Amino acid sequence: MNLKIMMVTGGQLVPSPHDLPVGGAALQAIQLSQALQTRGVHVCIAAPRTHFRTPPRTMVKGVPVWYVPTLRWLLWRRGLRRIGALVHVAAMTLFLSRYACSYDVIHVHSASLSAVAGVLAGRRLSKPIVIKVMNSGPRNDILLLRTASGLPGAGSMAAYLRHATRVVALNRAAIAELQDMGFAREQIVHIPNGVDAVRISPITQYRIEGPIRVLYIGRLHPTKGVQTLIAAIALCRQFSSLSQWRLTLVGDGPQRPILVQQARSLSLTDHVEFVGQVNDVVDYLHQAHIFVLPSNSEGISNALLEAMAAGLPCVATDNAGNMQVLTHGEDGLMVPVGDEMALAKALVELGADEALRARLGRQARRTVERRFHIKRVAEQYLDLYHQILEERNARHSLSPVNNR
Repeated sequence: MNLKIMMVTGGQLVPSPHDLPVGGAALQAIQLSQALQTRGVHVCIAAPRTHFRTPPRTMVKGVPVWYVPTLRWLLWRRGLRRIGALVHVAAMTLFLSRYACSYDVIHVHSASLSAVAGVLAGRRLSKPIVIKVMNSGPRNDILLLRTASGLPGAGSMAAYLRHATRVVALNRAAIAELQDMGFAREQIVHIPNGVDAVRISPITQYRIEGPIRVLYIGRLHPTKGVQTLIAAIALCRQFSSLSQWRLTLVGDGPQRPILVQQARSLSLTDHVEFVGQVNDVVDYLHQAHIFVLPSNSEGISNALLEAMAAGLPCVATDNAGNMQVLTHGEDGLMVPVGDEMALAKALVELGADEALRARLGRQARRTVERRFHIKRVAEQYLDLYHQILEERNARHSLSPVNNR
């Protein structure tokens, strides 16, 4: 019998003018589902319906997707979010219960309200439940859920997640945080995010003719440290001509107006490009010379993995998630979080040294192929699914009811 997995996400799976862009959890759910399908696994994805025009069922990159009617377009607004949160949990739990025969394991991407629904349904139906925690530090998913202002029973919901069969941590810091939150060490498993390295071909030459093109991909949010990056670009003028530098910001978010004003105040208007949200970043990766991820905290960044797969030399901050991926001086450069001068010096060093760019970029590609290829990640999840199903079956065979 083929293994059947119900993936669950808390966000949308396709870009929409009515809501936020597709997030990292949704992208990982799609990529993992595709990789599992190639191994004969039956996969469906359940996601909240974010707009009344969203169809109840569709295909996203070959993966069947159910959009669960959580009434988000009506209730996810000021004054109604408490009700919206409860409706979300109830609707997702009802959906998972209704279609219980169509899956063996529930796998939730991010410890969110959807994860609460997954644990409720999993316990009721005796289905193993896997929850992936997408971040660590102050942006740890469970911490954000536990401290959600205005959400009734937020602390109890977060504590209830301890009933999950397994919790996936993306880095060592997240493992320690989960243990501090009361999860048993045997519940916690480390499996990284993955990237489709076949889809992203590596660049072949590292010579720079014209301006040095620096690339950032991600949300324009305070936790992403983009203000530090823009300040670092301004500082580069202390070491080289400012005309040499071009920064491209791919993505959108609430901080965009602040960042536009910052670039203007630093006389960088002609040197910083705000692209907005795009469906496919590969062209931007191939046009760049250096990729930068200046974030304050990460689980494991999809954007960083994609840049490494493209063979770009990368500069990243030394938070727990980035340190899980890059090794300073071997396949990238690392700088302290929030240190704009250190970031500027790293950019200038890379911009001036073609051999260094080539060495770091080519090794970054090899690191992705060896450790973060989505095919390898899918194999780790397959082992996990089979293990927890065997554990469940063993418990059932030993139960008094089954031994009568």
